[in-house]
Amino acid sequence: ARARVGAWAMMDTDDATRLAHVCSRVRALEAMPLEEGEDVALLPQCWWSTCASAFEDASQSEDAVRDAVRGLEMIDMCALMHDGDGDGDTEVCVRGAGSWATRARDGLRERVDYAIVKRETFERLVDVVGMTDGSKAIIRTSVSIAGTILVEVYGERFSIHFGELEPKTIELSRAASARELLDACRDAYGEALRDAQDSDLRVVDYYSEARGELLTTDLTKKLDALHLVPNQALLVERKVGEYWPEEQSFIALPAGDDDMVNAYDADSLEIDVSLTPKNDVSTCQAAAKVGTRGKAGLSNLGNTCFMNSALQCLSHSSLLTEYFLSDKYLTDINTDNPIGMGGELATEYANLTGALWRDGALTVTPRKFKSSLARFAPQFSGYSQQDAQELLAFLLDGLHEDLNRVKKKPYVEERDSHGRTDADIADESWEAHTARNNSCIVDTFQGQYRSTLVCPTCGNKSVKFDPFMYLSIPLPTSRERMIKVTLVTYGEHVSAVTFGLKVPKTGDIATLTLALCEIADIDTMYERIVMLEVYNHRIDKVFTNMNMSLSLISDRDVLYAHRLPALSDTAPTMDTVLVHRRSGSQTKSPYAQVSSVPGTVVKFGFPWIVPVSSAEGETPGAKHAEFLERTVEKYAETYMRPAPGTPHSPSASAEPDERRASAEPDARLFKLKYTNHNASATFEEYGSEASVSDSHVSSNTLSAMHVIAIDWSSKALTNTYDEDLFDVTVEHSSVKTNEISEAEQGTPLTSCIETFTQEEPLGKDDMWYCKQCETHVEALKKLDLYRLPPILVMHLKRFNYSRLWRDKISTLVDFPLANLDMTPYVLPHAPRTEAPIYDLYAVVNHFGSMGGGHYTAYTQHAEEGTWHLYDDSHCTPVDPEAALHNAAAYVLFYKRRDVPITRPMSRAGSLMNFMNADTGMGE
Repeated sequence: ARARVGAWAMMDTDDATRLAHVCSRVRALEAMPLEEGEDVALLPQCWWSTCASAFEDASQSEDAVRDAVRGLEMIDMCALMHDGDGDGDTEVCVRGAGSWATRARDGLRERVDYAIVKRETFERLVDVVGMTDGSKAIIRTSVSIAGTILVEVYGERFSIHFGELEPKTIELSRAASARELLDACRDAYGEALRDAQDSDLRVVDYYSEARGELLTTDLTKKLDALHLVPNQALLVERKVGEYWPEEQSFIALPAGDDDMVNAYDADSLEIDVSLTPKNDVSTCQAAAKVGTRGKAGLSNLGNTCFMNSALQCLSHSSLLTEYFLSDKYLTDINTDNPIGMGGELATEYANLTGALWRDGALTVTPRKFKSSLARFAPQFSGYSQQDAQELLAFLLDGLHEDLNRVKKKPYVEERDSHGRTDADIADESWEAHTARNNSCIVDTFQGQYRSTLVCPTCGNKSVKFDPFMYLSIPLPTSRERMIKVTLVTYGEHVSAVTFGLKVPKTGDIATLTLALCEIADIDTMYERIVMLEVYNHRIDKVFTNMNMSLSLISDRDVLYAHRLPALSDTAPTMDTVLVHRRSGSQTKSPYAQVSSVPGTVVKFGFPWIVPVSSAEGETPGAKHAEFLERTVEKYAETYMRPAPGTPHSPSASAEPDERRASAEPDARLFKLKYTNHNASATFEEYGSEASVSDSHVSSNTLSAMHVIAIDWSSKALTNTYDEDLFDVTVEHSSVKTNEISEAEQGTPLTSCIETFTQEEPLGKDDMWYCKQCETHVEALKKLDLYRLPPILVMHLKRFNYSRLWRDKISTLVDFPLANLDMTPYVLPHAPRTEAPIYDLYAVVNHFGSMGGGHYTAYTQHAEEGTWHLYDDSHCTPVDPEAALHNAAAYVLFYKRRDVPITRPMSRAGSLMNFMNADTGMGE
């Protein structure tokens, strides 16, 4: 890699002209939208970030192109490639042999580990900088799934079983067909199936090693429509003569007497077994005797905890569950609603509810339900983490449309509210809404609020009454935040102390610097602070603009501040950045997971900054190199390994020169090398007499700093210095003291509801048109509750969005278990048939950060009144207090007092409940 970089440093005019064209073409390619069927390639994210940044800064001048390309290393794909690739790996990749020829390493994340670029972009970049030995291109083809263009870095993998042979693993695209699935199975078993005709082969769903749905009846059907789960088992069957191995199909009933089994055979029930819903239920005879209705867990199909938690809360919404278990929903199914699903979603939800409330049910696998939901809301079609509240909103809306009793919606004209009372407007709006929307969902979950808009200029007012399915309640946020900054101080040794600085969210770099100087007692008359961000053990950016907003700094950024002597006009100095590196082929231990590609370097530790006295225009020479070498040796003493033998071992007390000789008789402990701004390239030795071009000097300059690499020898890091110590920092007490403690203090739910009903100005993106002013204005908006539903769902707005970043508000909300009185928040003249007093019965929890995490649910059992924690397939009894003091609470479910806390759930209706009503349960 170093040789290639050096070669481009010496490029001639023709090379620069060609690279200018490459630079321009790459920018143009990556600006074009991705199309279905287009080939793309993976690139290491760090390499692509450096490349994109360099190309973005480069103009079409030869000098700019030289600077852009000079710092680029060869493309190293090894870290992205699967370890077993090309070594007899048992994986079979079938869809598009060229596209899937190179497998990606498991667990890679887009924009963290890899970037996706156009194939032509990749090929042009490889032509410029080349690839390291052992690297292979990882090419994929974009596909359209549920109307969205996607790039499948990984296919769907399945474990296939055939007879007594060893199981095999295959991998296909979700856009592959059943034909490709059949061919993949044939190829996986080679000679055993190679001569089999299509008519003699079939593939069967074998989830949990239970024979299920036939998958290859329609070979044109797409894999995404087969309702399969990643990594699940499939069964390959071959016809022997005229018969299949399982020629006789029947519904598997629990163990009982023969008369019961005969009474419910497949023929008498007129059910096509191959098409039965695949919401698999695992049961237990012993559990059925003590009662498990409503206590079944939901299997995680792959990041579906968000769905499982919401479903468990709905399952214990007694009004809704009784409606489905008693089969009352059947008379309401609307198959003609153009914005519904023809009753499919409601039917699948009813099947799922019946499975959850089946006697003896332990775990339900909701594959068929998820597939039906995804058809209504394609964003839930994959297996990526989603938002439980968003799923809840889509599900309730979908159920409403499938169960809307209004078959033909009347046209309703909206009248002006001017001069009319709130009661008249509210009643008219509610009647108009229910004339078009009448369902169990509306009866149970929907309420009404008043929305008032006031023009701040003329006072013109608009009043509307709108329905709501749930309330999104804002949470208070602190006006301050804590930013961690590690202060590096230089003296006889280097010290690094991490401070927790409490600063205003609206502050700037100057505010942050001042806070650091105050807590660390730094006198800026005699010292200066260089504030910077470190990424991958090198300086990523220097904050020279003191007015830069702190909102541009995320909690994930790693900030360092270097404490240096104040600059002097009489003694010019150049700040020299020293970045620690070692050979990529040396490892810290046999288990260290680092690059082992020859010729690469690995950075470690945090960068040092050493001011070097230098006259204006002076080129670094031997005296500068000697000064830096002595400085490095002095500072590195802090990181020496314990001496072998006695505490008075010669190695422990030797001078630097003696240590150098004892550690490596034939080589120095380290060498100082010129490098580029991100310390990835290697040029001449620092201070050497070799000529250094102007372009070379510019390449290792970072905001008026020289960047020099300290290339430590393998023996130095093995015998003399401990590499891990170069990263060690000491945590100051301010880190714990200044942690934002909102999560521990707690905020009453009532305060959050008050905030919801407070007047607030609309933003510039939501301006309202004032008819009197005849222009759009930033109106004042106020929401007031008018009608409250029997089931009140409150969504705590924990996720904060801005144009710059997203974060999660971890404030603890104190919400009551019982007696939530909503009277103060309902308009006084609102109709009240029942007192608006509510009791808690379910909570959706979210643990983790914005981009991931895990969902669980607390619910009060709809029949027994006991509380349980549902964590995917696990159901655990808990004390109700566990649901209360809970900073993870995300969605709250409350029942109005006139709705019974518990009630017997119907046992009639679903086929599963009917068949198991009075029979013994099978293990």
